[in-house]
Amino acid sequence: MADDRDWTRLIPHRGAMCLLDEVVDWNETTIHARSNSHRRGDNPLRSDGILRALHLCEYGAKAMAVHGGLL
Repeated sequence: MADDRDWTRLIPHRGAMCLLDEVVDWNETTIHARSNSHRRGDNPLRSDGILRALHLCEYGAKAMAVHGGLL
């Protein structure tokens, strides 16, 4: 099992593009992550000042990358 205290190293992006703020819990089949980055005005996914439903895919991809790395 990887060291889950430094899960940010498991995401290929850094800074604002990391998107996730916290991994709350995880096991072999699930991950529970939190993010408030959708509220930030400097969110790199924003265009015309808004996020679109499509951007949820990127949040899911980040969580999947972390989960795979933690396993």
